[in-house]
Amino acid sequence: MNVAIAGGDPLVEDSWDGRELMLGDAVVRVGGPVKRCAATTRNPDTGEIDLQTLKLIGATKGRQETPMFGAGFYFGVYADVLTPGRIHVGDDVTLDD
Repeated sequence: MNVAIAGGDPLVEDSWDGRELMLGDAVVRVGGPVKRCAATTRNPDTGEIDLQTLKLIGATKGRQETPMFGAGFYFGVYADVLTPGRIHVGDDVTLDD
């Protein structure tokens, strides 16, 4: 469900909407931004607030708005799987040209 990519410019994924990305053996089409909710501020084991993620995102990117999801704090992007495949730590990641 989640893939973290090391390297590249900070927040570069925001410019990938509609592009194809090869991750190991898989190919995905990058979609729009992911709206984050207050659940990201809570420790999954205790339910206690332990990190102010929405404030951190807001300080970095500000509050944004999309036609589909409205106003909020967006971080990361969705992607649709075009070609299923295995992804391993250390695999190459290639963005279409």
